[in-house]
Amino acid sequence: MITIDNIQQIILKSIEIIVENAIKKAGFDKTVIGIVIEVMGDNKYKVAYNYQELILSCAVDVKITAGNAVYITFPQDETQHGYISGIRRK
Repeated sequence: MITIDNIQQIILKSIEIIVENAIKKAGFDKTVIGIVIEVMGDNKYKVAYNYQELILSCAVDVKITAGNAVYITFPQDETQHGYISGIRRK
């Protein structure tokens, strides 16, 4: 026999599934740490991150040298739009 409690549980579970799927698809900014391996000039830097070499620009006015640990931001978790957003200080 179907009760109101059963119906409420089914509705709540459906809402939970919808919200979880929406969160998985949402594009959140992601900030990670990389290491500068080369200063290329013209505000471009070669940065090692996650076994990859990325060519990134820097969005802040700081002096960056090879070997610096930097924060890399990926807007909406899209690697192709990444940029250096700061230097990681020890």
